[in-house]
Formats: sequence, C-alpha cells, structure tokens
Amino acid sequence: MSRSGLIDKALELYRHHLDNTHGGFLTRQVDKRLCNSRYKRRPPGSHHWSEDIAAEFLQRQGLVLLVTNYRNRTGEIDLIMIDDQTLVFVEVKQRRDSQFGRPEESVDIAKQAKLRRTAASYLQRNDRLQSWTCRFDVVAITGSPHAPVCRWIQNAFH
Repeated sequence: MSRSGLIDKALELYRHHLDNTHGGFLTRQVDKRLCNSRYKRRPPGSHHWSEDIAAEFLQRQGLVLLVTNYRNRTGEIDLIMIDDQTLVFVEVKQRRDSQFGRPEESVDIAKQAKLRRTAASYLQRNDRLQSWTCRFDVVAITGSPHAPVCRWIQNAFH
C-alpha cells in the first residue's frame, strides 16, 4: 500500500473512531477529546515534549500517526500509529541521561500489562481494527529537547 493510501486509511479509521465516540467531529489534528478523561496526571490536552519528538521520529521512519495520548480508565497509550498493515501501540520513555538506567528499562512487566489492557480496550471500541496485526514498540529518548537521542525498539514485548 502506498504512503498516500496508508494516510487515507488512517483518516478513514480515525473518522470511524470519531463517529463512534464523538458524533463525527473531525479536525486535521488529533481530536483532544479522544485523549481527555478524568484519569489524568497532566492538565487536559498536555503531553510531554518527548512524545512530539517520538511522533516526528517515527513519521520520518514511514509510520502514520493515528492517535496521540489515548486514555481511558485502564491507562494511557502515548502514540497509536500505522506501519504498513500493522497497528502500532507506542510507549515513549524519556530520561535526561542513563545514570540511573536506560529509559526503556522502566517499561516493566506491570507497565506492559497495563499497555496490553489499554490496547485491548482501544480495539474493542474500534471493532474495524480488531483484525489488524498489532505490536508494541518503545521509543526511548535520552537527552534534552534540544539534543535528543532516540532509540526505537520494535516489538518490545507481546
């Protein structure tokens, strides 16, 4: 499938998601109402700078951004993207340096289980995606916003 075909498919899936959840409201940016819930640590609509860098990094690698900061009562998924015919759930971890361990090491068994539950919930709400192949990736970022170093770990866990 061509890149423009993937983008068209992503927009179609996004429209379907919005039709099912918000009465068809659609903008060119991710609808912040999809991300907002009462289960937040950050103010509504906000996210960490590392998530923007990770999204840009993955888009340069050919992935198509579908949703940012998907949240529900089971947890949060930083990025949901499409890679060819695969739905990719991305966890973004950032640390200033590796003095106390690499960022990806903080995605422990409990966090993986939480991400799986949240992804399952997302798929239940978007039944057209249930037949897609899924994977969980981690983007580990070290450094500052001005000099980030990104590591992309595909299929970080199952």
